[in-house]
Amino acid sequence: MIIISEEIIFKHKLIKRFVKDCYYPRVTLVPSTSTLSSPIQFPRSQDFTIVSLIEFICNQKLSMTTKWIINNCTTIMCSDSIQLDPTINTKLSELYIPSKTLPYGTYQFGLTVTMNSSLHYSTSSFVYVQIVPSNIIANLVQFGTSMITNGYKQDLLLDPGNYSVDPSEPVFNASNWKYKYYCRIYGLYMFPNFQGSLIPIGDTTIDPLNPSCFINRTGIYLRVSKSSEGEVGIIVCAWTSVGIYIWRYHQCERIGQLFKETNGYVYINLQFASYVNDVLTILLGFSCFFGTIKAIKLLRFDQRLCIFIETLKYAKTDLIPFSMMFSIIFIAFLSLFYLLFSGKISSCSSLLDTARMLFEIILMKFDADELIEASSFLGPFCFSLFIILVIFICMSMFLSIMNDNFRLARENLDSHKQQIFSFMLKKFQRWTGLKKITDDNIHEERDTITRSEHLRPIEKFSEKIDQLLDAINRLYMSQAMERERLKETTI
Repeated sequence: MIIISEEIIFKHKLIKRFVKDCYYPRVTLVPSTSTLSSPIQFPRSQDFTIVSLIEFICNQKLSMTTKWIINNCTTIMCSDSIQLDPTINTKLSELYIPSKTLPYGTYQFGLTVTMNSSLHYSTSSFVYVQIVPSNIIANLVQFGTSMITNGYKQDLLLDPGNYSVDPSEPVFNASNWKYKYYCRIYGLYMFPNFQGSLIPIGDTTIDPLNPSCFINRTGIYLRVSKSSEGEVGIIVCAWTSVGIYIWRYHQCERIGQLFKETNGYVYINLQFASYVNDVLTILLGFSCFFGTIKAIKLLRFDQRLCIFIETLKYAKTDLIPFSMMFSIIFIAFLSLFYLLFSGKISSCSSLLDTARMLFEIILMKFDADELIEASSFLGPFCFSLFIILVIFICMSMFLSIMNDNFRLARENLDSHKQQIFSFMLKKFQRWTGLKKITDDNIHEERDTITRSEHLRPIEKFSEKIDQLLDAINRLYMSQAMERERLKETTI
């Protein structure tokens, strides 16, 4: 005779029972690997099913009953039983929970299997489930269309508060969310970012490799773009020069009137006037400088000059911190050479002369004999330290920055800037009659248009894919709305 030992829980006490010729049912719930501290997570918008595997071995023919119980849990215990919708059958071996049935929280799902005998032996198994929010489907426009066409003079309204979808709730509550908008130019594969963080619309931070959609544009944000810095310098210097010139003119009138009244027998202090006149000269110099620099824009049709301009734009963000670091290192060596050799070498007699000597060393134009004669140890040591840190390290970093940004500028160079000049030249020649239009030119233009429309379908592949996704998205949204309507009608 086989005696099987079985353990059951009754009123939180462990009781030993012995059943002859039968095993107690073994119940395994799928999914089963869960605890109160580590429950299985299901989004609220998702249907899920708890399946039970019941192993029942007995020589006697006994029936069994199953009963599901769901308890609400806190962080330490599960006690309160919840009432389910009557449409949910809790007496089957598996439990099906439709979407949006349970509120957010952690629950204990328990299945009790009872053997219908004289003793009614039962076995229970538990699994822990946590209902979590679903991911929000953010739609900027109605139906979540991925591509729209908008006129240049038309306003564009992006309203995610009305068109977004919360799969866990019947209605999207727009007031519960914070909104940040990001934009990238079509053709660039990355959004504007700074040190790995995306730059939202309205942030004045500039990413030269991935410019914002609204840079150099008006109608939404008034921003100072990279290309307008020269204009700002010209405006500031020019208007300041005008103000100083007007002040100087009135001073000249006042001094002339004073000389006329006193016949030159009065003392006049011209020191401040001379200082202001020097400032005017400096401002005029900077105005001419910025104006001449802006003239480079007129030569953008040359490819090499375009690459040079674009390289400086790309390297700007890297050159600013590099310049700060290089300035600190250079000032450190300037202080070192001046304090050590100011009384021994004529080229280090002043800070300006010392700075000039260090720049000559950078250009590899130096006289090492003076440093050796000044100090047999400190001279070569300081010189070698300067060569290693400034020439080998700093200059190598500078060349690496310029090479990397030159490569980016060459890869992203806009060929239309060169084509614009050739197009304008061709139109001017035809307009003035210097160059006649021939039949070959007409056929060539027609062939170009035909090839662009028919012989290169791969260029329109991305547009066709967007149209396909747009159609699928509209079909899915319409079916989802139809299902929701049918559910409401059924209820």
